[in-house]
Amino acid sequence: MVPMVETVEQAEKVAKAARYPMKGTRGTGGLFAPVQGNFGVDGRVYMNHANEMITVIVQIESPLGVENCEAIAGVDGIDALFIGPNDLASSMGFFAFDHARIPEVQEAGRKVLKAAKGKGKFAGYFCLNAEDAARRIEEGWGFVNLGADIVALTSWMGSEMGKLKGLIGMDEGR
Repeated sequence: MVPMVETVEQAEKVAKAARYPMKGTRGTGGLFAPVQGNFGVDGRVYMNHANEMITVIVQIESPLGVENCEAIAGVDGIDALFIGPNDLASSMGFFAFDHARIPEVQEAGRKVLKAAKGKGKFAGYFCLNAEDAARRIEEGWGFVNLGADIVALTSWMGSEMGKLKGLIGMDEGR
């Protein structure tokens, strides 16, 4: 997944950099030790298989990216377009966390969804809760990212710290 892709040229570079020759420009030097020595797999077999298995997702997070989303979706080797709504809202001049209530941000998302589906690509959306994820799936988004690692970690840590304070008799002022 590559953030802030705004142009066809950027998308083409991303698609090529992610895949091995002959479909791309990804370096092959690192294949000598693991492929030849440890796995017993011929390097050509590995590269061909890897090229078929790699999924390249570009994030559309700016007005320029939205403007070019149909052309970006048409790039061979790009498998999905993904909306990062906070970054998209910010780049459009809005407060990031209000993105769900901003018509312009929602319209930009619909444009990206239509472009991706029109080119036979997946469209993804970042969601912070199950209700938003369900709504996006109903709208036709092919995949959703539900939550974020920092949210999960801080929630877990807050819960565990609360338990610890209770277990050791630590009150709020201590």
